[in-house]
Amino acid sequence: MGSKYDYIMRKALTVLKEYPGYKLDVTGLSLGGALCQVFSMYAAAETDPIIKKPVTCYSFASPKIGALTYRRAIQALEESGNLRLIRIVNEGDPIVALPTDPLSVCGLNGIALASLVLRQGLFYRKAGMEMKLLDDGGIDITHPKVPPRIVNWDLVNFNLLRYDVERLWQKQIYCCECVYDVATKQFDKDDLMTKHAYPRYYDKLKAKKREIEKYYLADLYRASLNGESAVVKDVYF
Repeated sequence: MGSKYDYIMRKALTVLKEYPGYKLDVTGLSLGGALCQVFSMYAAAETDPIIKKPVTCYSFASPKIGALTYRRAIQALEESGNLRLIRIVNEGDPIVALPTDPLSVCGLNGIALASLVLRQGLFYRKAGMEMKLLDDGGIDITHPKVPPRIVNWDLVNFNLLRYDVERLWQKQIYCCECVYDVATKQFDKDDLMTKHAYPRYYDKLKAKKREIEKYYLADLYRASLNGESAVVKDVYF
């Protein structure tokens, strides 16, 4: 039967064949924001010519997904022109900061700190462009990247990435607790609803509509690749 990804991709290919010239855009909110990033990453690595590149992903209010290997793969797909990924987040939304290190969620903060020194890949990282909607009305745009190095991309690395993403999510789910269980225990429910809920995102986007319309995703990526820090700030943590 295959995976859910295979099922959805078959449906998408059917639509793309029916409407030649259309491209694949993917979006989601919260857990859907995480899933749409994973789907976009796999779709961007597809070789079927019916999927026009770049695949574009608009992710809202998503928790973090993978570790340094995940970020490296996303960056390679961005640099090859196969993927454009932007995460839209509210300032102060606690969900977008989760999960922290898989070990620290279990309360093993000392081990988590040691893992930062001994094995940076164990930590969850953000990947793709980030547009943060600030409480003061401003917009902050950053682009998390792997510390400068030559990024190699091939199907072997992609298969390793698939294992890495699945392993980290299993560790989060089975070794610790669900991201949202952690959030509801750590944070005030009213704060979650205020910062993370769909109505809050909708209201902020509506209020900032004119300012957001000044930005084009292609231009943001061009600025990032050209090192124009006044437009997009590169971050490495």
